[in-house]
Amino acid sequence: MVLLISPFDSDRDARAIGAIAKTFKLSAVSDDKSLFDVIQATANVKSREDLASKLSNYESKAINSGTVITRFWKMLTKIKGSHT
Repeated sequence: MVLLISPFDSDRDARAIGAIAKTFKLSAVSDDKSLFDVIQATANVKSREDLASKLSNYESKAINSGTVITRFWKMLTKIKGSHT
């Protein structure tokens, strides 16, 4: 698990998320009261632009609330012949 705790800095945070996103996929964003499930939203939107708009709106509200938690997951590659 990676945990970054610091005051919001859009440039620094964008660089950190960009680096993390090379290996992990965004799964959820939350504030102190609610959660935006990116995986579920992806299944329910009509276009990537619609998803980007909804996510951007949620992130803006979360930033204004003072708390933003961004969750990522890593898809594990199944090794041929493995049973796990």
